[in-house]
Amino acid sequence: MVSVIFVGAESAGNVGALARVMKNFGFSDLILVSPQCDIASDECKARAKHAYDVVEKARVLPSLEKAIKGFDTVVGTTARLAVHYKETRAVTTPERLSQNLKGSVVIIFGRESSGLTNSEIALCNVLASIPTNPKYGSLNVTHAAAIVLYELSRFEAKGEPASQASLESLYAVFADAAGRSKMKNKDMAGKVFRNVCSRAFIDEAEARILTGALKQKQ
Repeated sequence: MVSVIFVGAESAGNVGALARVMKNFGFSDLILVSPQCDIASDECKARAKHAYDVVEKARVLPSLEKAIKGFDTVVGTTARLAVHYKETRAVTTPERLSQNLKGSVVIIFGRESSGLTNSEIALCNVLASIPTNPKYGSLNVTHAAAIVLYELSRFEAKGEPASQASLESLYAVFADAAGRSKMKNKDMAGKVFRNVCSRAFIDEAEARILTGALKQKQ
């Protein structure tokens, strides 16, 4: 299952247009976090057309922390180039996401004017960035949603995704192994390892096997 979160929507028209795009590609679960516009307005209804039922059923929540609770994979979208996050965040493309997602997934779109904040990005397991002209990479939120949701409409559920508890256990074992080694930049190695696991979308069995293998080395 794929859900969509729109954080701090500033335009009722964009909320309606997003609902229309969602329905175009077969998605219906919309979560609005602290919208700054009237989602019951005529503008929203006009832009949504026959998809206004998506807006009517949308959950409105006060914080992103509450909105993402219970999802296996939390994907933030950003117009910033992947190199901006190079070692600190796992960044992928919508196409690659569609080939790897498992379990319950939520895609987060940020404010029309400024996107997601750094603290909101920190809540995501992985970031998705659409390859665009580097001289002008910013897309309207509904245009970005159309591209991402088109790719995800081809998404088919795969095996059981690794639970957050299993991932944290794996990361802790890796950090302990790195701490015992003579390698330099141990903290950076931990971040890179997290990124690799995030981009690979490992399942529960893989997480346990990797954890066991690392423990054997200690």
